Amino acid sequence: MPKKKGGGGAGKSKKKKKSTKSPGGLQDATNEAREEVVVKDTWTVRGDIERCEKIAPGKWLAFSIARAQWHNFSISPGIATAFATPQGNNEVEVEAWLNVVQYSISDWVLRELLLKEDHVGEFRSLGRGWIFVMIRREERKFKVWFESVRRIVETHKVDIERVPLDEKQLHKHTFGYAPDTELVFFFKGLTWRASISIQKLHPDYRDLDKWATNPDVMERCKVATLPTDEERHKKGLQYLQRQKRKEAEKKKEAEKKKQAEQRVEASSKPPAEPAPVVDTSTAKVASQQNSPVSKDQELNLPLSTKAARKLNEEKKAAQAASDQFDRLLQSMLNEGFDGGLGGEDLDNELEDNDGARVDHEL
Repeated sequence: MPKKKGGGGAGKSKKKKKSTKSPGGLQDATNEAREEVVVKDTWTVRGDIERCEKIAPGKWLAFSIARAQWHNFSISPGIATAFATPQGNNEVEVEAWLNVVQYSISDWVLRELLLKEDHVGEFRSLGRGWIFVMIRREERKFKVWFESVRRIVETHKVDIERVPLDEKQLHKHTFGYAPDTELVFFFKGLTWRASISIQKLHPDYRDLDKWATNPDVMERCKVATLPTDEERHKKGLQYLQRQKRKEAEKKKEAEKKKQAEQRVEASSKPPAEPAPVVDTSTAKVASQQNSPVSKDQELNLPLSTKAARKLNEEKKAAQAASDQFDRLLQSMLNEGFDGGLGGEDLDNELEDNDGARVDHEL
């Protein structure tokens, strides 16, 4: 059995108002936990409990401390014997006693809750989370319930601080354990501090075949060595990266679906009436110039008509300027003034200049 974190649980504690803020110093872990949630984050504690109850119906496992029922120590000879054993007088003896007590309860949870009927498949479908155990030694009873990783990070700041778990340790116990071969137990009430432990099924466990329902899981359960903290951290990061890829794929598929729906909606609409064809020919524009158009009417004309009218006005202005200049020169020629140019040269010069002037105006 792996060494636990912390020494035991605290007694009753004052209830705190539910907060959506992340535990102090645990922001990254909180964000990582949120990676397990769907893109549209509408998560609530009540919604999470209802989700778990749908996955694992039948009330064989509770999903909140309020709905968990009390069990007497006498429900299991192993539990009764463990608590009847003296706690010890030194740190080593207390540590040994805690291990025995925790093992007796975790073994009962595994055999009587998880391995009964078809509960293994339902439990795995719940996803990552912790099995909480609340113990009242004076009354010789305990209760058990399950909470998802998201609920743990969102609502168990006090419990996390009482172990205590820093950011790295929290990451280890939420994303660094292997849910196909390991269980995370959080004990409250054994001593003044809460304790947490990752417990792996032993390769020689008598009911291992009930847990390992396929060859791959059985092969992993047969590995006796426990992963190091570095290996757990690496596995946790790999898990989060896979979750991010899945969320990205979900977003992509949702966008594709939305675009497909928009295309179907657009194709089902009746075709819009075609816009009136505007004749932008010179003759049409010229005829429009003959009829006065008010400023208000001009603002309501189609853009193509305005552009054509402006272009025609520019051409007419350029042509009028050219005609006026030609008449002036012709008048000068008629009066015998050639400016030092022969008649033929002057005509060629006028043609060249007129062409250049018109190009410039346009």
